[in-house]
Amino acid sequence: MLAPKYNYADPVDGLYGLTYKLDDPAMKLVPVEQTDWYKEAVTWAKKWADEGIIPTDLMINRDAHAGESSNLKVVGFNSNEYINFNDFLGKPENFYSELYPEGNYLRRSPLANMMAINKNAKNPERALMFMDMMATDQSLYDMVLFGIEGKTYVKNGDTFVYPEGMTAETSNYMDWQGQWGFWRDNLVRPTQSRTAEGWKNIADFTNQPNSLVSGLTGFFPTTDTIKNEIAKRTALTTEAGKPLMYGIVKDADKALADYIEKQKKAGTDKIVAEIQKQADAFLAAKK
Repeated sequence: MLAPKYNYADPVDGLYGLTYKLDDPAMKLVPVEQTDWYKEAVTWAKKWADEGIIPTDLMINRDAHAGESSNLKVVGFNSNEYINFNDFLGKPENFYSELYPEGNYLRRSPLANMMAINKNAKNPERALMFMDMMATDQSLYDMVLFGIEGKTYVKNGDTFVYPEGMTAETSNYMDWQGQWGFWRDNLVRPTQSRTAEGWKNIADFTNQPNSLVSGLTGFFPTTDTIKNEIAKRTALTTEAGKPLMYGIVKDADKALADYIEKQKKAGTDKIVAEIQKQADAFLAAKK
């Protein structure tokens, strides 16, 4: 949550806990544990754990506390999409505040909403044709996502709703899990749970000037030469990094310094050097 305050990118999957300054055109990668925002996060975690805000068993018993933030028992944070599609108390501004509105934020990669064809598919060309039609044919799109008009949905103006007497619990089709894989701005229909206003709010929020696209979108480093170091770094992140994030350490400053040193000994500098080299080549090829 603190990354925007310090103008850092949130660590993304595939970079193994590395980050960079959003205003750095060179995108110099640094281990997240060596940043100012990580240190502040550790400090807050320790403070909140000591004051009982973070439950002492949260790290090993998350399920027992899963609903506390959404039930307004504790502070929490959520995504733009979740906020605009879940009307708990009316307008989002009634119960949510934007963290660091002056900060920069990275948009999620389009790769987070992709579909792929199985390499073992018997008819990959047909599968690709179907995927293309799902991005261009409104009638097919409506049928796949919502079913049959009059049976699994009816239209209320521009909104697709359940037929009278049908609910999410009794429907065998509309609102099926995994629809997000097919969401397309030009084809998606508003529903009772995902309203037209919600879609508009998401688009407006996403298109703000401080909503940035990462220059490393589509970058996937080859890790053959650093796989042992990555394994050690990943293990240490769980073993020594998680307690820092949950505040269950005696001395936050000492524990953080020890963690940084352990990660260095495990080969983090080698990971940074190798991934930075590949990132530089990736960025150079885009110019």
